Amino acid sequence: MRLREIKTDFQDGKLTWNVIGDLYVH
Repeated sequence: MRLREIKTDFQDGKLTWNVIGDLYVH
């Protein structure tokens, strides 16, 4: 589910550390 959010952010070109941190946490 988070992958979709990350993909969307990546497409927009605004990959934030929040997403990365969330990925590492989970």
